[in-house]
Amino acid sequence: MSMAADPQPLESVSAPETPQSFEQRLLAAQSAAREDLETAWSMRVARAEEVLREGVRAQAAAILESKLAAVAAEHAAQLAAATAAASRQARGTLTASLNECVRRLRAAERHEEWSSALYDAASAFAPRVAVFSLHGRFLHADRAPFAAPLPELALADSPAFQAACASGEPVVALFGEQELSSALVQSFGTPAGPRAHLFPLTSAGRAVGVLYAEGGRDDCDTNALELLAALAGSVWESRRNEPGANGSGPQLVTLQAQSPQKAVPDVQVHTWTQVPAEDRDHHLRAQRFARVRVAEMRLYKSALVLEGRRTRSLYSLLQEEIDRGRGEYRDQFLNSCKSMVDYFHGELVKTLANDAEELLGEGYPGPLI
Repeated sequence: MSMAADPQPLESVSAPETPQSFEQRLLAAQSAAREDLETAWSMRVARAEEVLREGVRAQAAAILESKLAAVAAEHAAQLAAATAAASRQARGTLTASLNECVRRLRAAERHEEWSSALYDAASAFAPRVAVFSLHGRFLHADRAPFAAPLPELALADSPAFQAACASGEPVVALFGEQELSSALVQSFGTPAGPRAHLFPLTSAGRAVGVLYAEGGRDDCDTNALELLAALAGSVWESRRNEPGANGSGPQLVTLQAQSPQKAVPDVQVHTWTQVPAEDRDHHLRAQRFARVRVAEMRLYKSALVLEGRRTRSLYSLLQEEIDRGRGEYRDQFLNSCKSMVDYFHGELVKTLANDAEELLGEGYPGPLI
C-alpha cells in the first residue's frame, strides 16, 4: 500500500518583515503623527492669537480712549485759559478806551474837543459814525465822514433823528431818504451798513445832540455806543453844573441854541422842586409816555404830519392817534396823580406843531387840564 502525500496548509505563512519595510512603515506613522501634531498646534496658536488679538484690541481701545480724553481735557483747559485771557484783554482794551474817552471829554474846554473825543471813541465800535449837535430845531454835523457837504439839517426833515431827540431813547432806522432825509443820505454816500443807529446825547433831560452809527450786527457794537452816548451826556451835564459854567472859567459852548422861532413856555405850571417827592417818578413816566407816543406819530405818520403843518390841520389828519394818546394819558397819569400836568399836549405842540400850536387846527380840543 502506498503512503499518501502530506496535506498542504490552508493559509500560507507570511514572509518575515524586512527591516527596510518596517522602517518605511515607521516613517509613515511618524509623518502622520507629526502632521496631526502640527494641525493641533496650529489650531491652538490660532485660538490663542484670536484671544490675544481681542484682548489687545480692547486694551488698545481703552488706552486710546484714555489718551483722547486726556488730550480733550488738556485742549479744553488750554481753550478756557485762552478764552479767559482774551476776555481779560478785551475787557482791558474796552475799559482803557472808555477811560481815555472820559478823560478827553472831561478835559474838553471847547465843543469841538468834546465832539472829537466822542467821535474817536465811537469809531472803534462801528464802521462809520458821526456826531451831531442840536441847535433849536436844527442839526449840525460836528464830526462826520461825509462824501459831500451837508448844510444845516432841519430836525423836522429827518423822522429818525426827531424820534431819538424826542424820546431820549436809541432809535434804529433803515438807511434811506424816508427816515434820514435825502440831504443826509446824499452827504453820507454809500452806506457802511443797512441800518442806522441813533443814540441821543441828553443833558438835563433834554437832547443836545445825537451819536450816529452805521453797521450790521457783527460790526456795530450798539451796547458800547449807547454807553459812550450816556458817558458823553453825563460829562456834559457835569460840566454844565460846574462853577465856571456861568462865565467864571473855561466852559463848553452851549449845544442847545435858542430856536429862531418864538419860544413857547413849557406846559408845566410849576417848577420841579414844587412837585411832591412821591409824585416825581410818576411825572417822569408821564413825560416819557408823551415823548414816545408823539415821536411815534412823527416817525410813522410823517407824510400826514408834513401835510398837517402845511394846511394847519394836524389834529384832523391825526385825530385817531391823538385821541387815543390823550385817552391813555388821561387814564394812566392825570386820573391817578393830583399834581400831574398835561405833558402830552406839550409834546404835541413842540414835536408835531414845531412850537406853533395853531398848526394843530381849529378842531383840536386843547389841553386835557
